[in-house]
Amino acid sequence: MGGKTLSGVHPLVNRPPVVKRGTRHIYIGWLVSIGILLTVNCLWANSFQQIVAISVVPNAVLIVSQIIWRLCLLSEECSHVQKLCCGSYRQLFERTLCFNKISTCTAFTTFAFLFSDRLNLSETWKDIGPIPFSLSFCSYYILHCIMQSEVCPAWEDHIMKQLNGLDYGSGMAHSFFHGYLKIILPARGDSSQGISERIKLFLEKEEIREDQFPIQKLIVLIPSSGNLFPLLTDEPSQVGADPAVTASTELRLQDVLRNRAGTQQRVYRGAAYRIRVKRNGTVSFLYTIAEGATAVLTFREACLAGSPEAEHLRMHKADVISNFYRTLQKLIDDDKQLTHLVDLLYYDDEDPTHADVLSLLTEHLLEARHRKYNF
Repeated sequence: MGGKTLSGVHPLVNRPPVVKRGTRHIYIGWLVSIGILLTVNCLWANSFQQIVAISVVPNAVLIVSQIIWRLCLLSEECSHVQKLCCGSYRQLFERTLCFNKISTCTAFTTFAFLFSDRLNLSETWKDIGPIPFSLSFCSYYILHCIMQSEVCPAWEDHIMKQLNGLDYGSGMAHSFFHGYLKIILPARGDSSQGISERIKLFLEKEEIREDQFPIQKLIVLIPSSGNLFPLLTDEPSQVGADPAVTASTELRLQDVLRNRAGTQQRVYRGAAYRIRVKRNGTVSFLYTIAEGATAVLTFREACLAGSPEAEHLRMHKADVISNFYRTLQKLIDDDKQLTHLVDLLYYDDEDPTHADVLSLLTEHLLEARHRKYNF
């Protein structure tokens, strides 16, 4: 029978352990909270008004507290409305003030009871004391945890920043750093040279002056949208008869060959670009090694896919890419071997008023040349 089980998996093939977390804790939470409410009402409530007070007031307090907290989030998010919501305050309110269906229904029901019945809270407090209200509050706190009433996109973004590298953006940064930059940039003492040596060989081969190559590092481009074209020459600003950027198969660094994850002599190839600069009536050329961060392009493709998670990924796109950039920059700054071998260039390509990536890259090179060679 080929030694396979009924499921089609060979018995000798190991699979990663799966921790199946079911819904038992939810059922237990429901039972505990409802049990507390029933017990409190049976022991302390002597009238319908007291039942309503015990069952409604603590929940109303929690709901009001949640609304106040959401308003605090809104005050923070307002300063980022352009970046997070493209200037749309309606989207901003949805990010911070939206509740899930069960929480919304619970809130409307609670306040309907609260305002429809005349509750004499001072008399009820004197009659039954604070203990039943405190127990009811504990019960509703459990219910709010089960209903996840605190969850909204803005809250999720804050949680992502507290996950110590476990969020999507930080995970992308670690993968890109350890799975790519650490492989292709530093010298390892074998036949493949580091990027500094390969740039020097490139300058000698192409007879390029040092001042024409002001940033002798790999420049990694990180657009806020995640949209990266196959080559810099494919950028929309280069469409025309006289493009400013030139690239060819000959204009590149020496290939890096690495045995990696079962693949022999995997090729890592860096493209060099020649950029024509017009200043004060004169034309000069600058050279650079630049490429986009493929991790953010993959993330963009995941956002545009038809998977169940795509919509949620799109909702948090700005924070994921921002976390990617910050984490990657920190990893580079903390690595003595790489900190002088790579530059990150983050740019907002979703705002039409901002300069395009080639203009930013050109200015970046000109500023570096001015600092280094004073012209």
